[in-house]
Amino acid sequence: MLLEVVQIARSIQSSTSDYVNFPARFTVPDVTPWPKSLRGRTIQVARVRRQFKDGVLPTAVVEALNNVGFVWDAKQHNWTLRVLALKTYKSLYHNLLVPYEFTVPPHAATWSRDLWGCKLGVAVTNIRSRAHQLPPDRKAELDALGFVWDSHELTFDIKVLALNTYKQLHGHVHVPFEFKVPDTHPSWPPTCWKLKLGRAVHDLRCRGDHLTPERRDVLDALGYVPLFVWDSHELNWDMKLQALATFKQVFGGTLVVPQDFVVPSTAPKANISNTTSDRRDLMELGFLAEENDCGQSLLRLVSRGSAIIAELLRLSNNIPGIFLGSAFVEDPEQRKYLDILFDFAYLKNPEEFENRVNSDTDLLDVDDEFMGNHEDILDRFYQLFDSIYKYIQDFLAFCDQLEKGFFIQHNLANILLNTDGAQLLCEALYLYGVMLLLLDQRIPGPARERMVIAFFRNKGESALENIDEVCKLCRVTGFLPGSPKPAQYPERYFKRFAPPKEVVSMVIGKLQTDDVYLQEPAFPHRDHRSTRLAAQASVLYVVLYFAPDILIHEKSTMREIVDRHFNDNFIITTYMGNVADLSLVSILCRHDQVQRYPKTFVVELELRQLVHNLIWFVVENRLGVFCHEMHVHFHLDEFACQRVDKGTTGYIIVG
Repeated sequence: MLLEVVQIARSIQSSTSDYVNFPARFTVPDVTPWPKSLRGRTIQVARVRRQFKDGVLPTAVVEALNNVGFVWDAKQHNWTLRVLALKTYKSLYHNLLVPYEFTVPPHAATWSRDLWGCKLGVAVTNIRSRAHQLPPDRKAELDALGFVWDSHELTFDIKVLALNTYKQLHGHVHVPFEFKVPDTHPSWPPTCWKLKLGRAVHDLRCRGDHLTPERRDVLDALGYVPLFVWDSHELNWDMKLQALATFKQVFGGTLVVPQDFVVPSTAPKANISNTTSDRRDLMELGFLAEENDCGQSLLRLVSRGSAIIAELLRLSNNIPGIFLGSAFVEDPEQRKYLDILFDFAYLKNPEEFENRVNSDTDLLDVDDEFMGNHEDILDRFYQLFDSIYKYIQDFLAFCDQLEKGFFIQHNLANILLNTDGAQLLCEALYLYGVMLLLLDQRIPGPARERMVIAFFRNKGESALENIDEVCKLCRVTGFLPGSPKPAQYPERYFKRFAPPKEVVSMVIGKLQTDDVYLQEPAFPHRDHRSTRLAAQASVLYVVLYFAPDILIHEKSTMREIVDRHFNDNFIITTYMGNVADLSLVSILCRHDQVQRYPKTFVVELELRQLVHNLIWFVVENRLGVFCHEMHVHFHLDEFACQRVDKGTTGYIIVG
């Protein structure tokens, strides 16, 4: 029966393969051209292979199966095909720098048909990530091919080569951001052609603190002091100061620079015609002028944040059930993947988990099949997590630059005095908080951990620069939709990458007292205050989670915030249809949670609003009617509160 099944499979696959490679257990499909007598029959292929290995399979059977290309060792066969693919790639492209997204083109005459559609970039990444598990003979085979074990190291060497070439051509390494190495240019080494060198230099500067001392030394050796220009803003400032000093020396001590003055080409190249009037001119042009680096940086950051959230919402609606847990897996065929999906416990002892998979042939097949089926969606989810972390880092970097005076004409105070500046800075911090909330609410923590580990196992640590930070971001918080919130949630979660306290405090102060979005002319009547401040209240609701001290200890500040923004505004839209319900009905339904959990912002805010509303109901003699209609039994004296005289903003609540 085995020989007949193999011969039929060979005839079916003859146009796409020279071999017959069965899984460990093969069930004959119930379709033509399979004979009806064989359909539904299961062949224990693993047992046949074991008999061949032990030398107990009849010679005639072995020869017959060899003639049709039967694969005796699936793992060795896959390895042979990978080596063949690498050899072919090298013969075509003269290197083994296989991009992660590279897939062997189908029906390409230059490639073996068994390699058509092979995701070679993924295979190369897998080899790198499991280099420590390779037998010495396989590692030696790859070394002989010139396999690139550390793609980052080779990429870094190419960048250094490009920087050296740039320095030879231009005399410095202050590479413009938009610069790209020309293609087929004789002055540039072929390995550098089409390299986006300006962007590469920008990335090196951003990651300067994380580079090894050896790499920093290599870069420092490229230029003048500081040899590699780690901060382009600092370089521009130093150049202008140097130019001003030279101007003062040449023109007899004056610093009155004519508007059209340009440093002669024979002197150090720095145009200082606008240096002394930069501050005044930028203020006149406006915060969002193209010449205003501070405004443009903040505008780009906020735009990027909105795009990240849009991707988060898209992906959250398309989470494969296998990552959510066994309860969400309806297809029996999908349940086999549960055994190769791990949470962050994997990171404590990865060898134990890998040995568990590698010691089971069936699990190895399932592992490879899983990555083949889920590679694209895992890549998108990981890029989402990574982009959230990069947004956070860029926001923190902006705050740091603002504090250190990189934007000469701006500081935190005058940004908040500017209408556009205040709106953008508030929204940059707000979007940061929204990302954290939506990430935890829309993509459950256990699913995040399984996705990250699956992607990590596939690509390897060396290919993921920010893996530690992404793990910190995606670690479970204890929050699950429909369950009680954990203690001090989400304040502890928001502390993982905490923004500067001064920035948070000043943003809250601005939102607390001012009309940031200039809605007062549109809604002048006091009865429309909740409408006027609705958008501002949403921002404040999220941003306050970054300030647990205010939430818990600053009662007077919280009272002022509640009275102004949430006095009659019970349903808060945190972001595009995601709401927080602060209504009386919501509180009464969750009264037991209010009693059990610490007074975080939601509890503090809801409790104050609850007492305020209850007193209003008592005064209007409507509490009994309300509770009767809502079928709610509640006792006002359960809260330590007292009524005092009615003020201009309603009843002042103490307790």
